[in-house]
Amino acid sequence: MTPIPKNRFLPGSLLVLCILMGFCPRLHAQDKDHLLLDSLKYVLDQAPNDSLRLKTTFNLVYQHYIVGEYDESIQYNEAALELSRALGSKPDEADALERYGVLYMTLADFEKALENQAKAAEIRKELGDIRLMAGNYSAMSNVYQQQSRWEEATQANQAIIAAGEEIGDRELIGTGLLNLGLLDYKNRRFHHSISRMEEALEHFYAINYARGIAFAYNNLAIAHRNLGHYRDAMSWFTKMQPYTRESDVRGRTRLAHNIGFAHYMRRDFDQALPFAQEAYSLRKSVNDEVGVFSTAQLLGSILVQQGQFADARPYLQEAFTLAQARENPTERSTAYLGLGIWHARQGAFDSALIQFDRGIAMAQTATDTAIQARIHEEIGNFFVQEGLYPQALEGYLACLQLMEGNAFGKGTIYRKLGEVLAQQKEWSEAIEYYEQSIVINESIDHTGAVADVLVALGDIFREQEEYDRSIDYYQQSLALREEEGIGGLATVWQGLGATYLASGQPELGNQYLNQALEKHRQEQNPEGMAETYLSLAQPNEGTARGLTLARQALKQAETSRQKDLIRDAHELLATAYETQNQQGLAYYHYKRYRGLQDSLFNRENVRQLAQLELGYAFDQEKDRIARDREQEELRYQAELDRKTVVQYALMGGAVLLLVL
Repeated sequence: MTPIPKNRFLPGSLLVLCILMGFCPRLHAQDKDHLLLDSLKYVLDQAPNDSLRLKTTFNLVYQHYIVGEYDESIQYNEAALELSRALGSKPDEADALERYGVLYMTLADFEKALENQAKAAEIRKELGDIRLMAGNYSAMSNVYQQQSRWEEATQANQAIIAAGEEIGDRELIGTGLLNLGLLDYKNRRFHHSISRMEEALEHFYAINYARGIAFAYNNLAIAHRNLGHYRDAMSWFTKMQPYTRESDVRGRTRLAHNIGFAHYMRRDFDQALPFAQEAYSLRKSVNDEVGVFSTAQLLGSILVQQGQFADARPYLQEAFTLAQARENPTERSTAYLGLGIWHARQGAFDSALIQFDRGIAMAQTATDTAIQARIHEEIGNFFVQEGLYPQALEGYLACLQLMEGNAFGKGTIYRKLGEVLAQQKEWSEAIEYYEQSIVINESIDHTGAVADVLVALGDIFREQEEYDRSIDYYQQSLALREEEGIGGLATVWQGLGATYLASGQPELGNQYLNQALEKHRQEQNPEGMAETYLSLAQPNEGTARGLTLARQALKQAETSRQKDLIRDAHELLATAYETQNQQGLAYYHYKRYRGLQDSLFNRENVRQLAQLELGYAFDQEKDRIARDREQEELRYQAELDRKTVVQYALMGGAVLLLVL
């Protein structure tokens, strides 16, 4: 909730009253709020002059706002605006207009919010109150962001920088740069964001502005975290700690939340949980509704990943309730997304899709394409989990259409499209998408994503029995992860182990697979455990050990709800029981295997959907990839030609000098 600016001072009698109220432990917070409101109204009725009447009216605007009585707050603000104009007080008029801006922002009436903030800024410009004017521009930027009006938000922050330069105020300049960095971050332009934050830091360092330095450190850490640079992210979080005072509850909360989220991104769920719990408790203690919403979502997500669905539900429901009460469409769509994932991970097909559809509809009302894209991506993930690959393609392509200019997001979706095609053994098309994903991710230095695609390529070449190429891709991924401190080592070890086993090197294979299994256990990753058990079981097929490993694989596959892994486990068990002449069990698992195989491995179904229902979008995307490659080759050739011309020119110049 954006705070209504408090009045410049509180009348003495009310200040005494507020102090006395602090010593009334029998009163609940709500009782205290309404006692203060009643007292303010009494002072207003008894006010001996217009000056005190105006100050008291402003305090009523603020108090009604903080208890959520927005209609009453607007009524008193209207009275304050009329009185300030009657008194000819331009500063108070600007204050009233600014309060209107905050109120209408809270009520999601964005045009009225912008109109009033702009009027306040104009008055303050006339008065020469540049710092307060910059505050109005900052508020306008927040409104524009709510509407995804990025260009206008950028212009508002450029106005803040210009204001700072006009009066030589490095705090304002740094704040404007910091806000521009946040805009870049929200549009997933993380490298631009890092550059802006570092530039802002230079201004904050020069004036030793601790609060700005802490904000910049925090946002630099987040940007690096999203690029998969976890070592850099933790370094920035560590630098932030000395700037976070014990008394700064919100700062401590922000730090705990973001460290928890960094561990979550690395799948270190056990380490993420205590940080998220600390942030949640702190935010509850200061009644930070926006913060509680965000951290409750994080806690719910961590617990879902750990398979603790009953524990996750209250947090996700609390986030949803808060979003509903605040009537914030972006928060509501995010809450629907969290609930959809909760249902999806438990295989509740219809319930998951209902929540996802509601989230998309809500995001459309807020014109928030980023949230829409995230939900379509999760729909794709859900259909992959269920083995419905044509529908997964549809979800990912819908996501891709919402990612104009978002290289970060496109790199991820190209990888996921490749994974769907690889599941159907469409190797050449899968490789095409993987290679394009690497090009995009390398161009934005998204190391974590590159490392993930290298693993996917290793998997493909192992399936094609090109073991040396497969191992090379895994080793490249391993080197990147170790160098950058990126998680996901278990996935690489699992791939290396399976490849060494397949290529006839059992000692190395088992070594890597056992490493992977232990790491997957630590991460509580049933999908990873299932894949590793399957790899360990395959060379032991027909033996008692193979049967034990296949059973464990099936148990973990069913926990993960990944249909392709469940299919593979049933196939192994069918073979194992047949070898042991247990025909009843062999037939049972074979039937399960065939049922899943028929629904999963249907190349014609995918081809038909890609060519008919999704054909245009699918082929259009492939054509665009081809054009991008052609353009890249042309640019490369043009650069070579340019360098050749320059070299000849320099050589000619050198010859001329020698002749002279």
